[in-house]
Amino acid sequence: MIKILLKNKYFFFTSLFVLLIISSLISFQNLSFALYFNQKYIDYSHSLTNFFNSKSNLFVNDLSTFPIWGYGLVHWLFDSSKLNILIFQQALNFYTIYLVDQFLRKNHSKCLIFWRGIVLLAFPYFFFHTQLWPKSIASSLIVISTLKLIYYMTTKQKYNLIFSGIGFGLLCNFRSDYLYFIFVIPIIMMIWELINKRKVTLFSISIIIIPLTTLLFLVPWGIYSYQKTQHFLLTSTNSGHTLFIGLGQLPNNKWGITPRDEDPKMDSILGSKFRERSYLSTRYNEDQYLKKVFFSFIKESPLEWLKKCSYNLRLILMDPFYVGNVGNFQLNGISNIKEIRALENAVYQFDTKGIFQI
Repeated sequence: MIKILLKNKYFFFTSLFVLLIISSLISFQNLSFALYFNQKYIDYSHSLTNFFNSKSNLFVNDLSTFPIWGYGLVHWLFDSSKLNILIFQQALNFYTIYLVDQFLRKNHSKCLIFWRGIVLLAFPYFFFHTQLWPKSIASSLIVISTLKLIYYMTTKQKYNLIFSGIGFGLLCNFRSDYLYFIFVIPIIMMIWELINKRKVTLFSISIIIIPLTTLLFLVPWGIYSYQKTQHFLLTSTNSGHTLFIGLGQLPNNKWGITPRDEDPKMDSILGSKFRERSYLSTRYNEDQYLKKVFFSFIKESPLEWLKKCSYNLRLILMDPFYVGNVGNFQLNGISNIKEIRALENAVYQFDTKGIFQI
């Protein structure tokens, strides 16, 4: 019976639509622009309004180069309406799932029932797309762009490659850390050509079109970042901050770093370096300095860094939790953060009894 229902695409997409509505209704009360730098994105949208109106009558904070501005465009398009942004994110999410389903129907029909079953059980995934953050749109864009790339590699239709490049270009305006992945794609394409015993041209337009299109879409950001920092940047200025606190993911590490944005060690280092003025870890100069400190720590203690990397690998393979700042989401007066932390510890200790009790 379940198999028959899952084979029916009308049942699947109707159920999917209902799940999107339910998850959105549950989340809507707790949605807030106080999280995920939304106030800065709103400032970006105001700045964009001023640019097109040739006016300066709106109050706009002194905008920095962090975070990257993509989600500010969403605020601008939908006038910072929570409802409209939520509808847009879930509509894009629905379209993404539709494209994946269509791909599987055409090319891997044996996986279709399993795929649809997993999707309809994926409540955390639907809630992920209810948050007012760039990760929702970025995740949809990376799936769509990758699908278009796969279509190109199997059909050699260049329009799929162009659409893939446009998707990756938009993506990097929402999450600039994907830029490094973009430059791996040509290598993947060449390996694919070799596997399929096709002629490989190292500098063909097909190989470079995705990186080139992505860079073209990042030119406006580069011009903006040049105005702010006198440097043409393609990413946001928080990589040094992220690299530094990332060292703190190793418990009891010798550097004394914690994996938190307000890490005391980072604050102390920046304070001693930039004593003559107020400092901010995501500004250009501080970002560059934190990168230098990060690499100096690795050179001084390479074994400690390798231990940190192996610990991270364990987290990737075994960690079923991303607790993060979940307490901030619970704006309805109910907090279960202690229970979530306890559940996390019980899972790590394989404490089955404790898991069921919690």
